Amino acid sequence: MTFRTKVFLIFLITVLASVSLVAYGVTFYTQRRVRADGHAAHACAGRAIRKGVCSAWDTIVQQVENITNADVTVRMVLDLARPNADASLYLHDANGAAQSHGLDFVEFVNSDGTLVSSAQYPARVGL
Repeated sequence: MTFRTKVFLIFLITVLASVSLVAYGVTFYTQRRVRADGHAAHACAGRAIRKGVCSAWDTIVQQVENITNADVTVRMVLDLARPNADASLYLHDANGAAQSHGLDFVEFVNSDGTLVSSAQYPARVGL
């Protein structure tokens, strides 16, 4: 082998080793950083989802409290507490409460568990 071939091979091996080492380092540290950023983004998204769910839950709780404290609901509770009360008078009250408070699901249930009024399942009333 000539001197020129030996120098060329040494130069080629050195360049290939250097390029391989740099490529490995860039790949390794980039993947590590992407994973770390991904975990941070996942945690951030988790906090945002929890915040959104808590906000929605607070809104629903407030709407249920508004329905509970409404005069119509209090009157219904007092009427249904009497013996031989006619629950059919309140058949559509859940639908009206759901529409006025922006809820999809509202049901009024008697103290014995009988469904008095339902916005989403009116056919189940009385069961």
